[in-house]
Amino acid sequence: MGHDISGYLKADAEQSNEIAYLRRGAGNPLARTIYAALRHPEFDAGCSGGGFEATFTNEYLRDALGRLPDGEDVEPERKFLNDCIAANGDVTITFF
Repeated sequence: MGHDISGYLKADAEQSNEIAYLRRGAGNPLARTIYAALRHPEFDAGCSGGGFEATFTNEYLRDALGRLPDGEDVEPERKFLNDCIAANGDVTITFF
């Protein structure tokens, strides 16, 4: 069990070209970090993501990056958000 979070350019309606990926184990206390940074704790189903998807603007993703706590423990979340930001467009993120 775990949280599998993927980012796709919004224009990629078929979600065939993943631009970012983050995985955290269900028991890892850091699994909730990305939900908090994106301000969507309701997408967290506990043992995994709840099967939701949402589209975020580049500006919103930059703000989420700024909400991450300091430290290398959250480097996977930082990389995920930076990869989404680098796509330079609206990004659809899925939470499974």
